[in-house]
Amino acid sequence: MNIANASASDENGVSISPGNRTAFHIGVTADIPLMQSLYVQTGLFFQNKGHKYKEDEYTETSKPMYLEIPILASYRYDFSDALQLQINAGPYFGYGIGGKIKAEWNDDDSYEVDFFGDGDDNYGANRFNCGLQFGAGLTFSNHYYLGFAYQLGLSNVIKTNDDYDNVKDRNWMISLGYNF
Repeated sequence: MNIANASASDENGVSISPGNRTAFHIGVTADIPLMQSLYVQTGLFFQNKGHKYKEDEYTETSKPMYLEIPILASYRYDFSDALQLQINAGPYFGYGIGGKIKAEWNDDDSYEVDFFGDGDDNYGANRFNCGLQFGAGLTFSNHYYLGFAYQLGLSNVIKTNDDYDNVKDRNWMISLGYNF
């Protein structure tokens, strides 16, 4: 599960605070051992992100979808044979593969366009996205995983927009997994 948001500022540099949007992620990971207790963890994830922004008579909801590859340093600490702690940190790289943005006004006027791409029928967001990911998790009985992570987007999601000057993803993640 994702609790997605964004950090944004308008063309004058004034901070804008969009609201959270619940989304999801799914993926696979691989652990590459470096030395005892230290690994490189990488993988491929399908991430649904975005934000929800509300003003008095206007609501904007973005739902971009990305393929992401994290490259994380992962420290492992064994509490027992059946319980292991993981602490992870490192960069992630994403590519936008789809999604929509919808704007609605209280007078029932609305529009919805593609999030990525150029032209009048597209929002014009950058497809490439990168940032830093930090997290921790527990592995139970060598197979079951419960993890929490935070993604701090570093790249500007928006190419050009009259309303926003700088938009960066912020994403909390809760993960359940099974290790083979």
